[in-house]
Amino acid sequence: GGTAHSSRMTARDVGRWQTLTICQQLGNIASEFARFRSSFERGERARTDQAYARLLNLVTLTAEDPRWASRRRELDCLTTVIRHFVGQQPELDVSLDDLEAYLLPFAVRARLHPANPSRTNG
Repeated sequence: GGTAHSSRMTARDVGRWQTLTICQQLGNIASEFARFRSSFERGERARTDQAYARLLNLVTLTAEDPRWASRRRELDCLTTVIRHFVGQQPELDVSLDDLEAYLLPFAVRARLHPANPSRTNG
């Protein structure tokens, strides 16, 4: 929900997000990462900031999903890595390619194998 400049999700958006599998959630995060990377590499500060806010919002929603409690540490690490790219954690030795390599398989799986409604683990 919201405008193109908003990273806030409505309660309905959050409710829908929580119906997605982990692969679908991370696949959507991968798509937002692609938008972030594209604008970051073109030096488009406003678009980068918007994509960054949406990206962190989606990762936070995923990390807070109680179904993925066993993956909380991994998702917290993902948040740290994302923050690295805007200079908040400059000591990390992680590239945009590294992050893309982590996220891309989730996007591919989410596309090739749509979720079975009876399953939640992706």
